Amino acid sequence: MEGNGEAQLIISDSATPEQRDAIIKIATGETTDPGTTHFSVFASTLSTFHPIIDAPVEIAIDIDSRNCAINIDGLVEATGSSLIDPFSGEESRAGIHLPGGFEYTYAESCKGSTTAKTADIELILSESYGHICNLHMNQHGVIRD
Repeated sequence: MEGNGEAQLIISDSATPEQRDAIIKIATGETTDPGTTHFSVFASTLSTFHPIIDAPVEIAIDIDSRNCAINIDGLVEATGSSLIDPFSGEESRAGIHLPGGFEYTYAESCKGSTTAKTADIELILSESYGHICNLHMNQHGVIRD
């Protein structure tokens, strides 16, 4: 694949050296069969990996309520929240089922916002698409129960 994309890994500063090494291998697609996980597919579109950042990472996820928050030491702030029906004003639930997908089997859709800013990459997404899911995978792809 071609994409000429850029990426920068941010790894929790609490990761052990073994965990850090594994995260790098997973995120770059080094340890997965080509095209079998979203990590390997995404990595195949990149031409530049900026230096890795080690930083404190805080994550809170509640799949059932479709709410999540990620905060990475002033570098990344991301939130996900329930979709709101524009007619009733009530929370609305929508899911995506991919029985043979390489990303996941089932995900809950949500409204997502992300602000990420490092010396190398800046990204701002306001009230855009998001999804929250459980990931069960190995180097060969998604594990289906």
